[in-house]
Amino acid sequence: MKRVGLISLACMVAAAMCVFALADLPYGYYTLLRLVVCATSISVGLQLVMTGRVRWSLLAWGVALLYNPLVRVGLERDVWAMVNLGTAATLMVGAWMMRRPKASEAAPIEASVNAGAVRADDVDELDDDDAEDEAPGPNRHAPSPTVAPVEDQYSGIIREATARLRARGEARAAEEAAEARADALRRQSAALQAKIDAIGKTKRGSP
Repeated sequence: MKRVGLISLACMVAAAMCVFALADLPYGYYTLLRLVVCATSISVGLQLVMTGRVRWSLLAWGVALLYNPLVRVGLERDVWAMVNLGTAATLMVGAWMMRRPKASEAAPIEASVNAGAVRADDVDELDDDDAEDEAPGPNRHAPSPTVAPVEDQYSGIIREATARLRARGEARAAEEAAEARADALRRQSAALQAKIDAIGKTKRGSP
């Protein structure tokens, strides 16, 4: 972390020097600017490579090549003014990228934090459930006040249905008894009619 802090500080210094370079300064200042920006860009590129940000490091390598003091790039003053501003912005972005954790490193940390929060919530819920189970009181297992009326209502319905079934059974038995009596009367009347017919034949056959 100390190394990243020093490189970030160097980036801010180099960016400030790039902004100051817009003014009309002695030639030695621009030579010092090349050295500072080149060295800072190399440090930023190495740090980005070490943290796995190879694509971002290419931008730092390009700035280092542009400002290297050995093979100087000749540009117009107006062009250098725009390049200095772009370099200042690039260095500030590089400093921010070095301090920013990589997505692959931040994901496990966030997952562990979320898992810890979930476990804490589960423990709290278990504690609440245990507290409710252990809470004393006469009404701990008391039934709901609506249970008794519902039971009475169902009992009344069952008794009424039973009474109706019993009444239907008695009515059917009475009907069967009446039919049996009617059959008996019919048989008796048929037998009596047969006797009357026999007596009539006997009387007609006598002289």
